[in-house]
Amino acid sequence: MDQVSVSILVFLLVAAIVLLGPLLMGPLHPPALALILVIPIILGAVWFFMNQA
Repeated sequence: MDQVSVSILVFLLVAAIVLLGPLLMGPLHPPALALILVIPIILGAVWFFMNQA
């Protein structure tokens, strides 16, 4: 796979997590600290891959 394909794949993965992540959480619970920390890391990785392309 070239870098463009990987960048698109990672971008779609992040979009799926952002869209489907709230469905996995309970209705009255705030997001866990781990989820709050993971999202910026994933977005940073996507940004890095997009800049490399």
